[in-house]
Parts: sequence; structure tokens; C-alpha cells
Amino acid sequence: MSDDDAYRGAAPDERGDESGNNRGDGFHEFNEPSFEPPAEPPAKPPAPAPKPNFSHNVFRVYNLMQLVERYMTPTDSAKVYDAFLLAAEKHEGQMRADKVTPYITHPLEVARTLALWYLDVDTVCAALLHDVPEDTDCTNEEIVEKFGSTVGHLVGGVTKLKRNDELPTKQAVTIASYRKMMQAMTQDFRVVLVKLADRLHNMKTLGNVEPDKRRRVARETSTTYVTLARRMGMNIIRRELQWLSFQGLYPWRSSIMERALETYLQENEEKHEQIFKSTADALDVSIPGSSVLVWKKTCSGCMSSVVAKRSVSASSGICWKSACKSLKWKSVIAL
Repeated sequence: MSDDDAYRGAAPDERGDESGNNRGDGFHEFNEPSFEPPAEPPAKPPAPAPKPNFSHNVFRVYNLMQLVERYMTPTDSAKVYDAFLLAAEKHEGQMRADKVTPYITHPLEVARTLALWYLDVDTVCAALLHDVPEDTDCTNEEIVEKFGSTVGHLVGGVTKLKRNDELPTKQAVTIASYRKMMQAMTQDFRVVLVKLADRLHNMKTLGNVEPDKRRRVARETSTTYVTLARRMGMNIIRRELQWLSFQGLYPWRSSIMERALETYLQENEEKHEQIFKSTADALDVSIPGSSVLVWKKTCSGCMSSVVAKRSVSASSGICWKSACKSLKWKSVIAL
């Protein structure tokens, strides 16, 4: 072995200069790698603000205009659109309880319900403007100036009072607001129609609020507005409000009832079709041109029957098990 080989010693690692054992060969200068601190990870950008929830299921103003133009004159339709423009301007930037849906969707839904009932232009305008004096800086006098005294009276009748020295508690405000609405109803019953449509949409979106408020609103609806709708003979909205109130008060029980009703209808679908066909054929022979309708069984109807039974038997509490058993009743077929 030559002196050079002896001087060099062991052969360098095959990995080259990247190896930790490679310290040079005695002829070339060895440079220690410079130490660089690890680069800091880039800062995460702030989370963007939630965008307004304009999904395809949102009821928009052109949908409302299509409804009202079916039975209103062009002048009345233009008045409805002007009411929407004022409501959209005053509610701009406001959101519903979920902090995502624009608030203007609520007046639109209330106006939609009333337009489906084919109510007049003043009632639909009041539905669009019913929260403007309560939640914005626009006064009822401005509404009267722009849309007339009738719209102003309807809006004023459904506007809630605010807490003050004379109304120090939430309960006092609720009672005074309800008394004010009933007084306005004595002059124009359409005030109650606007209020019921307003409460109906609020109940449909009740899942976005806190549990305590949800139970309070559901209990108030059950004791006050369900009774009011029944007294006025508005059974369709009464049943809907009754079931929504039960869902808000007893979500677990309502889910059990829904599943029980769905299971019952699926298991007896073939039987119901046979009964329907045999009845329709028999009536068509004896009474030509007759029609047969099947009574639609709903959870609210089952709850109504159970509550009625409870009042007769004076039992305590609502027996939801009896409601589930009542789902086994035979379907009623009516002409």
C-alpha cells in the first residue's frame, strides 16, 4: 500500500458528501454545511365570512311576483314589488338566527303563504313590511305615507311592543303585544292572517334558535296561535302549527311518531290500494262519475285524537305511546 493510500485511510463513504462519515480525503478542503433554521410555516389566511345562503330552494322575489300576477292587476303587482324593495333596503345586512340566511327571506315566505291564499294587495304588502318598524329605523308613519293607511294598520297590528318601564318583563311584552293584535283585529281581521303566516314560517325555522327559546316559542304557539287558528276555522294551518309545536317541545317523541306512521303506511300500502280500488269500482257502478278520496293520516291528527282522549279521561300528561298505537287505525275512505 502506498503512502498516499495509508494517509488517506479508509475509502470515503459511497454516499459522497451527503454522508455524515465523509470528512474529506486530506487533499480537498472540507466545508461544514451551513445551518439554516427551518422556515416558518406560512400563516393561515383568516376564515372567510359566511356567504348568504342563496340556494335553489330559497323563495325569491320573482317567484312571489309570478304568484301575485296570477290574480292581481299590474298596478297592484307594482305596489307589491315596491313593498319588497323597501323591505329589502331596510333589512339589508340582517341575517336570520342561523347567521347565514338573509333576513329578507322571511318576509318573502310570509308573503308567499298569503299569496297562495289569494289575499289582496294590502295584505301581501303588509306581510313584506311586517318586521320593518320593529327591526329597522323605518317608522309606521313612513309606511302609511308610501303604501296607505290600510297597510300601515296591518303592519302596526302585528308589530311587537318593546320592553320599557311599563312593560319590564318578557311576559308583559308578550301579553301587551297579543292584546294590541286582538284590538287591531276587531277593525280588520287580516291582521290575524298576517300574524298566523308569520308564526308559521317562524315555526318551520325553529331549529335554528337556542333550545330554551325553541321550547318557549313552541309552547306559546301551542297555547295561543293553535287555538286562534282553530277558532277562525283555519284547520290546515292549525294542524301544521300543532305538529310543529309538538316537534319543538318533544323532538324525540315526534321522531318516533313519524317513523311509526311511515312504517304503518309502508306495511299497509297494498291493502289500502285494494280497498280503494274495490270501493271506487263499486261506486262507479252505482253512482257514475263519483270520486273516492282517501283520508290522509298525519301525526298531527293522531295527536289531536290523543289529546281529546286525554281530556275525557282526565289523565295526566300527553301519552305519546297512545299516539303511536292510534297509527294502527284503519284508513277512513270518504266520498
